[in-house]
Order: sequence, then C-alpha cells, then structure tokens
Amino acid sequence: MTPPIKERTLEVRSIDFIPESERHGGLLSQFTLWLSANLQVTAIVTGATYGIGRASALALAQAGWDLVLTDLDPSTLDPVLTEARAMGVQAI
Repeated sequence: MTPPIKERTLEVRSIDFIPESERHGGLLSQFTLWLSANLQVTAIVTGATYGIGRASALALAQAGWDLVLTDLDPSTLDPVLTEARAMGVQAI
C-alpha cells in the first residue's frame, strides 16, 4: 500500500516596499545581502516602470538580484532595464 502524497505549499511573498529603516543594516537588508552572496536569486517585480515598483526593482538590483520586470506597458521598461543592467545584474 502506497502512503498518501503530502501536499506541498509554495509560499510566495511580495516585497512592495522596503522601509528606510530596513535598507541600511536592518534584518531584511542583512538577509538580502546573505542571499545575494550565497545564492543566485531572481526577483519578479510588477509595475516596475514607476514609483514603488521601480524603486523596489532598483534596490534589488543594487543588492545583486537578477530581475524579471513587468508593467502594463512593456515598452516603458527600457530605462529601468538599462539602469538595472548597469548595476551588473541580468534583467529581462
């Protein structure tokens, strides 16, 4: 008799905004630096052309994360992609 298959749940978390207090020396900042130093990490950022989405994408790029960027108007992503790539990460 085969044992029942356990369901696995994938938890997806969205970081829409990283507070200023967490950017410099906070726990999230330290975790982000550890991840980028030990793993190849990729973030998917929606609404990456303006505002919080753009700020999040560039903060993650600065921390060494590769990026998959989306927006309602994909033609407006080029400046963000160029800026992220200039930081040495892969961005599509």
